[in-house]
Amino acid sequence: MSRGLRTGTYKGKGPLNAKHMLAAQMIAANELPFDRIAEEMKVSRVTLDNWRSREDFQHKVAEYIQEIVQATSTLKFSDRNRRIDALNKMAMDYETIMRERAEWYTEKLPEVPGGRTGHLVHQIKVVGFGKNAQVVEEDTLDKALDEGFKDTLIHLAKERGEWSEKREVTGANGAPLLPVSEIVVKLTERSADDAGEEG
Repeated sequence: MSRGLRTGTYKGKGPLNAKHMLAAQMIAANELPFDRIAEEMKVSRVTLDNWRSREDFQHKVAEYIQEIVQATSTLKFSDRNRRIDALNKMAMDYETIMRERAEWYTEKLPEVPGGRTGHLVHQIKVVGFGKNAQVVEEDTLDKALDEGFKDTLIHLAKERGEWSEKREVTGANGAPLLPVSEIVVKLTERSADDAGEEG
């Protein structure tokens, strides 16, 4: 059932007014819980629920939801396939950067360890001040590039429904779970104690 619609109907007195319209817009936007909407409207939750039971109010909420859907459907990346295409292109761009860097290192600095991986960046820095300033060249791991590539792949997997968050399973109070062998030993000891008590 769509948000804002309720089973059954309540025949309200008179036509919908500006307050009803604003409440219907807030419900359609689906950004606030009903209690907060009632506060914003300066009415009780019961009153808001009565509004939501009105047929004409329900139709107005549905109209506003349709308007929101139509407005957002024109956005370039509102379509899932477009988002996947854009993320895929971004991932390919990262690969291009790494490939071109690897080619540059192979040609210009073949002696730099890791240069052919494409994960390094060649930087020129000025160290010191004034007469003591020196120009220093360095090759460092481009963490920003690697993080951007990884994040893009994660977002791509999420859009395709291929991503699930890993959750650590723990014992009581966050303690680690006992290995199966220890659990078996403890259960065996408890069974032996129980048998002794019965005797």
